[in-house]
Amino acid sequence: LMMLRAIYREDNIVFRTKLTKARIKVVTPKIARVISRGIKEGLFFTGNPIDVADMILSLAVYMGDEIAKLILDGDLSSENKKRYLEKCQTYNEVVQRILGAPKGSITICKKEIIESFFNE
Repeated sequence: LMMLRAIYREDNIVFRTKLTKARIKVVTPKIARVISRGIKEGLFFTGNPIDVADMILSLAVYMGDEIAKLILDGDLSSENKKRYLEKCQTYNEVVQRILGAPKGSITICKKEIIESFFNE
């Protein structure tokens, strides 16, 4: 929690941006390889794997920022739980659509994990 607070302090926005760019640079090629394999196996129907991986990771950064806001705000109300579960479901659906994968075939943001976070 202390590290999260430090990273999300207003005066650390440049650091946070550099950290995000570095993570995306390292992870994008790995995700792209998975996407390429999925395309070859006929599981995914999408465009350039590097571009697609970059977009999926950019969305993941957004979701991570949303989680950080919830944690830092400390508002774990049932209304926020419902809102965040909806965001997770939307994220899963968007990733499926970007990949051209069948509906319900990809779950990145798991409901059970989110619920356990709110139930603690």
